[in-house]
Amino acid sequence: MTNHTETSESNKAGGLDRFLVTFQKGDIIFFERDIEDIAYMIKQGKVRLIRIVNGVEKFVGTVSDGDFFGEMSLLANTARSATAIAVEETQAFRISKVNFDLLVKSNTTIATKVLTLTAERIAKQQRQLQILLLHDEESQVLDTLLMLYEGLNTPQKENVSINITPYELTTWAGVNIENTKRILAGYQESRRISVFPDRIIIQNINELERIVSSRRKLVATTDPAS
Repeated sequence: MTNHTETSESNKAGGLDRFLVTFQKGDIIFFERDIEDIAYMIKQGKVRLIRIVNGVEKFVGTVSDGDFFGEMSLLANTARSATAIAVEETQAFRISKVNFDLLVKSNTTIATKVLTLTAERIAKQQRQLQILLLHDEESQVLDTLLMLYEGLNTPQKENVSINITPYELTTWAGVNIENTKRILAGYQESRRISVFPDRIIIQNINELERIVSSRRKLVATTDPAS
């Protein structure tokens, strides 16, 4: 059940302030597979999005000030694709379908932002699906690192630092923590990556891309559906 408190600002007339709610650290804002036409825009704070894949908690992302989340349930009337948890005390605008229609008509900036975000999320989901189609855990871990590198939008190809912990990598890849640590240890031993408590450094992106590409071709040639 959603746990939130209405702020005193919610009594203000007009604008977004009347939709403002506050979540405390650890509050579940909504659960994966919930059905409701509600979206949120964060005014201040941080929310973690997770998904359960094959019994493993998978990290979807973190959203913070100015970000929308939960918009697909509002726009497409679909079940929630992830669980949202407040990482810290968070103030967010709770926007229903009726309120959203009114806001879009009065504020084209909000409409543009939601559409842009939705397109980005769809592209990201398609990229994550590519990872799951690799089937073996080593390939999934490596391709997750490549996906995170792509998100950096940098031309740098050597000694690339990705600010992620092994546990966060585990939840991104949908691979259990022990297997993720074992895979990372093997690549660290061969000096292809360096693992630190708060980051992972990839020595050569081109080499990692070649490894994943060859594994993806192998999947394509051995998949009975291909």
